[in-house]
Amino acid sequence: MRSLSKIMAISLLIMKSTIVVGGEPTWPDIKSIDAARNRTKDAFSQMPAPTTAGKAPAAPVIQDIPSKPAGIDMQSIANQYQNIQQPAVLPRQTRLLVFVSLSMPQESLKRLAEDAARANAVLVLRGLVNDSMQQTLRAVKTILGEKGTTAWEIDPPAFIRYGVAAAPTYVLARHANDSPGDFVAVEGDVTLGYALNFISRQRPAFSVQADEFRGRLGMGD
Repeated sequence: MRSLSKIMAISLLIMKSTIVVGGEPTWPDIKSIDAARNRTKDAFSQMPAPTTAGKAPAAPVIQDIPSKPAGIDMQSIANQYQNIQQPAVLPRQTRLLVFVSLSMPQESLKRLAEDAARANAVLVLRGLVNDSMQQTLRAVKTILGEKGTTAWEIDPPAFIRYGVAAAPTYVLARHANDSPGDFVAVEGDVTLGYALNFISRQRPAFSVQADEFRGRLGMGD
């Protein structure tokens, strides 16, 4: 603090020598400037050296980091699951398919579409109307309405797979990859409920599945 006071006093002395109150400013000569410079140098030389408290903190030491994470032992993971037994037979999903033709009466198609939506059945078409998807969509929209929720699909091979020769034909299939004995078909201009009732009574092996779809239609025993 004493050295700082000396510096301030020297600075004031230089300023005082350059300004004359109430008169023209005068500039110090060379001797005065050198004398003031020497006094400033002596004052700085008497200042104490900086201590370690004023030093910048040392940079932190960064430990070595692996360049890449350790690899995953896939064999070890596989060994954990090798004893898990897969089911011998995968669960089968029963489907109720209604094979229709857009040449059928509109009222019949609309009734079938409403029942199929309630029973969670699927309307199946053989192909496109005049080989045009746009015409097919317009025709289906006419049947299902603006907010139709009935599922439908175009599946020509399905007509062959289930031996469908007329519309409507109702097919109750126990799973997607059907083989003989895994599905039952009812052909004729009857309602969906009538077809399901016929299957339940005449084909006991499919009665449980048929009754599930009948229940969705709100049909009792």
